[in-house]
Amino acid sequence: MNDLRKPAARKDGMVLVLVLVLLGLITALIVQAQVGALLNLRMRDAELQAARLREVLTTTVLDALQRLADDDLLSVDHLSEPWAQPLEIEYPSGISVWVAVSDAQSGFDLNNLYCEKPPLTAQSPAEVLMNIMTLCGDYAPVERADALRDWIDPDSDGFFETAYYERREPPFQAADSWLNSWHELAFVQGYSYAYFLSPGQPSQVTTSADLPDCLTVIPGRRASPVPVNINTAPREVLTAVAGLAQEEWARRILVMRQAAPIISLEPLLEAAGPDPDALRPMLDVKSSVFCVKASAFYDSHTADIWALVKRNEDGEVSIIRWVM
Repeated sequence: MNDLRKPAARKDGMVLVLVLVLLGLITALIVQAQVGALLNLRMRDAELQAARLREVLTTTVLDALQRLADDDLLSVDHLSEPWAQPLEIEYPSGISVWVAVSDAQSGFDLNNLYCEKPPLTAQSPAEVLMNIMTLCGDYAPVERADALRDWIDPDSDGFFETAYYERREPPFQAADSWLNSWHELAFVQGYSYAYFLSPGQPSQVTTSADLPDCLTVIPGRRASPVPVNINTAPREVLTAVAGLAQEEWARRILVMRQAAPIISLEPLLEAAGPDPDALRPMLDVKSSVFCVKASAFYDSHTADIWALVKRNEDGEVSIIRWVM
């Protein structure tokens, strides 16, 4: 009798094991489905929150650009005007937004290194760039200025042209065109992210601005240099444009514009030297290109917008670049 029952018991045991394995698999599938559904839900929630942030951020940036367009005095741009004041907004939904409009012409435009019809100026664009580099601590700026000019100008005359970069690994060609963004500088000989953080030894002249604060990149072909706004430029840029010996002249401008916006160049040009016409193409009291930076925050979600815009003489604002 006992011998006849043993195979049945073993069979029942195997069935029980199979049932337990099957239940384990089903449980695992259920858990996996639940985890997948939860991740799906979180992803959809993240996408929804990101879309909400982008919508609110875009609306806030457009409002800031409207303030720029509504400027009461288009003939002068200075940092005390409403458009230049950063905004921090806390919406009832809990979304926080920060947006700031800055003057792109407060810095020297690197694309000025090549103009189709360069005017006669007190300092050539390349000399202005080297002056800025020197004031910010780079006491050997000649090679970097030459490399950038060769990268931008359309000809093949120069040491840092395509033949130079084709010896790199991997090889590539010089752009022979204007810079489209800061990121392109990484390809140009002598430039790197680390260089802009610390271009060299501290200047013997106390600086009020870092190198990135003194430079800008405004893409596009130009017949003449994009001028620097005398009402917003750092002292280093004003000194570089007029010449390194004109530091006191630059200081005087900073004092004057603190008291009131400078509405005319003429008296200042006369004070800068014997040839006012040599400075006029490089300076202005107003701007036409502006940069917008904005960020939105909600819980652990963030969104950012960077834009480069142009305002014409009638106050109409158009977007050159929009990065989200």
